[in-house]
Amino acid sequence: MVIAAAGVIRIIVLWSVLGHRASDAGTAAAPALRGQVKLRAEQLAPLGTQVLTATAFHDAVLAEGELAVNADTTTRVFSPYSAGVINVLAGVGDRVRRAA
Repeated sequence: MVIAAAGVIRIIVLWSVLGHRASDAGTAAAPALRGQVKLRAEQLAPLGTQVLTATAFHDAVLAEGELAVNADTTTRVFSPYSAGVINVLAGVGDRVRRAA
């Protein structure tokens, strides 16, 4: 199926490239009917046929790896004391002073 698609793409590309060259050169080809394409002998010369065969195709790639932290760009953050807060004596914006 992949080979058939590649063959069709090759024919379309060659047709468009050779068709543009002919129109650029000003060579008048016989007018084609609507929905038809007429190629001259020199345009047909590079085209050929190939025998197609069915081939199994897998669109996945297997890879092994691991997720890791970049030690050069990360750091661990620890609290200075390992204790919990029991009571908060001041709120946000409160004025505080040193105890005597």
